[in-house]
Amino acid sequence: MKLFVLAVVLLATTAIAEKCPKPVNVEAKQKMVDTLISYINKPANPVPPKPPIDPKKLIGIGILPKDQVFSLFDERTWDEVSEVLKRFLAAPTFEDFIKVAETLYPHVNEDLFLFGLSVAIVHRPDANGVHVPRVHDVYPDKFLTNDVLINIRKQIIKGHKNPVVKDTHYYHNDFDPFRRVDYFTEDPGMNSHHYHWHVLHPSIWHQGVGEKAKLGELFYCMHRQMVARFDSELLSVHLPRIPSLDDWNKKVKIGYAPHLTIQRTGYTYMNRPENLEIEDLPELTKGELMQWKNRIMEAIARHNITLKGGPGKKLRVSPETGIDVFGHLIAATKNSSNRQYYGNLHSYAHVIAARIADSDGEHKEDNGAMYDVATSARDPLFYSWHKFIDKIFTEYQNTLTPYTPYQLTWPDVVIDGIHIENLKTHEENMIHTYYTSSTLRLSKGFDYTKDSEAKVIVEHTDHDDFVYVIDIDNNARVEKTAVLRIFLAPKYDERGHPLTLKEQRVMMIELDKFKAPLKPGHNVVRRCSNESSVTMPVDHIYGDITQTVDEDHCHCGWPEYLLVPQGDYDGMHYELFVMATNYDEDKDQNADMSCKCHAHSYCGNILGEYLDKRPLGYPFDRKIKAAGWEEFKTQNMCDTDVVIKFSGKTKAQ
Repeated sequence: MKLFVLAVVLLATTAIAEKCPKPVNVEAKQKMVDTLISYINKPANPVPPKPPIDPKKLIGIGILPKDQVFSLFDERTWDEVSEVLKRFLAAPTFEDFIKVAETLYPHVNEDLFLFGLSVAIVHRPDANGVHVPRVHDVYPDKFLTNDVLINIRKQIIKGHKNPVVKDTHYYHNDFDPFRRVDYFTEDPGMNSHHYHWHVLHPSIWHQGVGEKAKLGELFYCMHRQMVARFDSELLSVHLPRIPSLDDWNKKVKIGYAPHLTIQRTGYTYMNRPENLEIEDLPELTKGELMQWKNRIMEAIARHNITLKGGPGKKLRVSPETGIDVFGHLIAATKNSSNRQYYGNLHSYAHVIAARIADSDGEHKEDNGAMYDVATSARDPLFYSWHKFIDKIFTEYQNTLTPYTPYQLTWPDVVIDGIHIENLKTHEENMIHTYYTSSTLRLSKGFDYTKDSEAKVIVEHTDHDDFVYVIDIDNNARVEKTAVLRIFLAPKYDERGHPLTLKEQRVMMIELDKFKAPLKPGHNVVRRCSNESSVTMPVDHIYGDITQTVDEDHCHCGWPEYLLVPQGDYDGMHYELFVMATNYDEDKDQNADMSCKCHAHSYCGNILGEYLDKRPLGYPFDRKIKAAGWEEFKTQNMCDTDVVIKFSGKTKAQ
């Protein structure tokens, strides 16, 4: 790990100092990356050249076997991926970076290589404008089940050139209720977002290489949003919310069969039958996980953290930075205050869950979906585990003093109302959802495509575009700039009972956050749903990446088509909430706009300060004393009832 830190000296004085400059010579650079990527996971393509290298320079390289998947959750891989990333970042020019990559590729596990390469492309300033390889383009077999790939292979064997097959979610398994939400859990766009979020904010990132503000807080916020969205999808199909995985001595009721195989290597993600017990691993026990959890809970209760060097050294946690500090602690990033003492609770639970059906390796099974960042969110257990993690964050938030009405109020501004206009039906406060499809193109060279391309028609939910219409008064005599924060939460639980504001607080789905000028007097602010600060356009997920014109260098964002929950056939009721805050107070003067991600609410910045000084999820980042909405709201807030109605029909794209 010392070698990785040495890169800090090189980067601090050169590339990282420039942060996010304008793209230069992008087309030529993109061709270099595309050539390199064409070898990964493609046995039918020509074998790449093997540049000579002194074996001494391969120390720390080539440890992870080539037939395994790389897991950012498994700390045993961190030294090698850190060494690879260090070399990628230390290269003085983009051309040197490519040469280093070409030299290392033959010696490194391909999956690990892709992750390190992607992290480097995102963070190297001279790679600005170069598209990060979309993981579902490079590893379709992590996103498409075996039956889809077998169908493609059969079609090609029969002589069909460029076959087209469907990947639908019409079937259900009455014995597995979670199959009813596989349109969400197995969506390639959602799982790709999760992978690329971890590329943008990897646990192995060292702040000395380049400062990433709110990295720990972003970890908490992004995964809370994923759990909240999953719960809303469960309610949409009339299933109860996912339970928290609290007791590790009880049997795990949730089973999962991924039906995924990396065709090139034969790596098959292990099934997990229902009602298995969590067992100790040879390198990790449940007792260690519990000890780490108890130490974190003690730190939360005392608002101080034990630092390296003994129990006498403490770090007092402030309300302003506490959630970020505990985010680093729980995610066990390289910037954790004391990883040796507080451990790696989040990541190693992924590992222990992924090996639950063969914990001692007796049957030589490959790891389950929970092991891999690209596949873990397919597994319903992911959300049960992350609800447990989120309860730890909630425990911390409950120690903070609730916001007072004075703190929440913007005296100059009054929101008179908010409603939604459906751009297709022109209905008010009604959102229609349905199935539609996108085309995932598989290039030549895979084990299942060989010398023929293929197309997979991926079905997913989508919604009519709509507009938020906000009536807002600026009572000051001068123009003001507002930050408008929009959230959505279900109104009723699985029994049809109204959810309390306390319950809704942690189920709030952030839909958008944007600034708007307010002239003195009355204003009507209109904002289209496809402008959301949390989403990525569908073309950036499934379209021809060479045709997308976008200076956003983050390649991170929630799929636009999954912005709102599916809803149900009768029309499901949700609370739509908006709050206006003062942009002049919220903005961080040190934030570099050139490093801002388009989907900045979920993805933040590549480097530097986060644009918004308010806590992520504000104003729902602390417990609420108010009994209900009317007691909680201040003049610069407003809520209304909206209905999301699912047709169950498929619309042509």
